[in-house]
This record gives sequence, structure tokens and C-alpha cells, in this order.
Amino acid sequence: MTPMRVLAWPAFRNRKDNPYNFLLYSHLQKLGVTVLDLGDVVRSPQQMWRVFWQGVDILHIHWPEYALSLPFSRMLLHAFTLFASSIWHRSRGGKVVWTVHNLSPHEDRYPFLVKWFYRALAHVVDGLIFLTETSRSLFQEDEKMQPFKDKPATVIPHGHYLPVYPDRLSKGEARKLLNLPPDAKVILFFGALRPYKGVEELLAAAQDLSSEDFLFLIAGRPLSEDYKKQLMRMAGECSHIQFHPWHVPDEKVPLYCSSADLMILPYKEILNSGTAFLALTFGVPVVVPRLGSLKELSQRYPRLVYVYDPPLTKEKVIQSLESIRLSDSEREGEWKNFLRDYDWHKVAEQTLKFYQTLKNLQITKESSEG
Repeated sequence: MTPMRVLAWPAFRNRKDNPYNFLLYSHLQKLGVTVLDLGDVVRSPQQMWRVFWQGVDILHIHWPEYALSLPFSRMLLHAFTLFASSIWHRSRGGKVVWTVHNLSPHEDRYPFLVKWFYRALAHVVDGLIFLTETSRSLFQEDEKMQPFKDKPATVIPHGHYLPVYPDRLSKGEARKLLNLPPDAKVILFFGALRPYKGVEELLAAAQDLSSEDFLFLIAGRPLSEDYKKQLMRMAGECSHIQFHPWHVPDEKVPLYCSSADLMILPYKEILNSGTAFLALTFGVPVVVPRLGSLKELSQRYPRLVYVYDPPLTKEKVIQSLESIRLSDSEREGEWKNFLRDYDWHKVAEQTLKFYQTLKNLQITKESSEG
């Protein structure tokens, strides 16, 4: 039987920013699936001609809404690549799958285009993958997503990050390497610094919680230089805030995560959070607002995920710390359950099954028309 051919956008090119795609497609490759990255294909005229002429079974897209956060010329190029690729591969018998990570762009430059964009996307998408049941429910309730209501859909969870970060350091060793106080309660915010993530709210709570017992570590690359200066002004006012405004390379991710007693992600809006999965991969308890899929995660792992009703305050930080005062053995048991539940082999098998379902629907349709 001919191996299934998948063209993904992205597949491997974004590994340094988010290993999710790399993990998904490398595990699909282990199941015999041929996977190509659209970003690589369009940069090679020879490869692009061959791939587009032969066609693929599945074009799998992630974060299509990213186009709406780009400057105008780049937005047009990004959207053209997305829709032209989708239309062409569908004309060659392929199916287009969209994994719904978000319901809207995080930084929306063109609000007048949003409804048009999703309406056009509905014309080229054949199937939907949601990361949680909550995501699917919120999607179905969203007015702008109604054009997708009759599309085949499934729920396939986000996997953990253990295959790319297999080593956990001891808390003491990690803090020594980062020059952090060994006995403080280290509260970590990790990831790209963007306004929708509520970093200002966390810094305000940190300012109110002035104590030598606490250290707030904010690590990640800011969205812009102006935003970086704004956050630095807030962080600079407190001796118990350490601000690391740069991209953390892959090899240092375990260092930051292993140093923390707690990770706080005070999103203003969110549907799914890969960073929450990163914290849980290292067995670090995570504090998140009661938004999107995060409350569902809390229901499954109450010893590892604490939810609060926004906004974040000093009292809620203290309350969250008290709520996770558990023995290491209690937390370790729930952590092992998390790793088992979100194993990438299961994720890849479910994804391949959905691909095959869409492909069989096409065969059934062609047979009935014949």
C-alpha cells in the first residue's frame, strides 16, 4: 500500500519556537506517513513543482489566523500561499485538515477581514481537529465559525514535550546555574511576552507581594522593543522580580522549568496553551485563569493545575501556592498519569486514523457519484 503523503504547514520549521509540530509529524513518520513541510517546499522550485504536480493525500494546516497578525504585504503572501495550496491540492484529490489551536488571531491587525477570512477558510477545509472537547464546544458556539458546522471533526489531544526535553534537573542545580536564591519560592512565567498573556497583571501582583520569600522569574522574548521597555519599567521597581527578556534556547528550557515551584500563566484570553503542557511535562504545577480548555485540564489534574477567576491578584497567587502544597509522591503520581494520557504515539495514531477517515469519505463519495 502506498504510504500516505502529508504536506503540513508547519511541520518541522518551527521546532525551536514550539516543538508540537515536530513531535506530531516525527511520530507520524514512525507510522509510515511521508511528511513534507510546506515552508520548505515553496522555497524550492524543483521540489514545489514535483509535490504540487503529484499532489498529497492531506494538507494539514496550523494557525492559519497568523496571517491576520502580519504586515499587509506579508499577510497577502501568507494568505495566498494558504488558499492557493489548499485549492490546488483539493483539485488533485487531497483533503485539507485544520487543527484549531485558536479561535481568533492574538494580534489582529485587520478586524474587518476576520469574518471573510474564516468564511473563505471554510470553503477549503475538509476536516477539523480540536485539542479538547471544550475547544470544540467553544468553536461551535462562535458565530464566525458557523460555516464549518457540517465539517467532519474529531478531538485529538496535545501531546507532552518529554521526547524533546527528557531530562529534569534538580531544583537546587537549576537555581544554581540561573543564579537564583536556593530557598525562595520561585514563580515562573515562561514564553513569548505578548499583551494577551497578561504579563503586566502578573508584574502588578508581584509588586503587591513584596517578600523575600518569593522570586518572580519572567523569561521570554517580548513582542516589540516598546513592550520590552514597558515591562522592564514594571519589573525594575521590585528586587524580587528577575526579568530575562530574551528567547530561551531549547537547551536551556529544562533549566528554567526545573527551577520553578510554580508556573503562572495569567492569560487575558486563551483557547489552548502549549506552555501549560510544557510546565506539566516537567511536573511543575501551573496556575491559569478559568478560560478556554484550561479548566478542563484542571479537572483532570487538580494536583497540578490550579485555576482562578480573573483578574490575578496577590491573594490569588498566595492561594494558588497553598493549594499545591502536596507531597512529592502525590504530585509525582499525577504527573505520571499526565505523561501516559498525552503520549505522542497515541496522538499520532489518532491523527492518522482521522486522515484515513477523510480519505475514505472521498472514495465513498466518488463511488456513489460513479
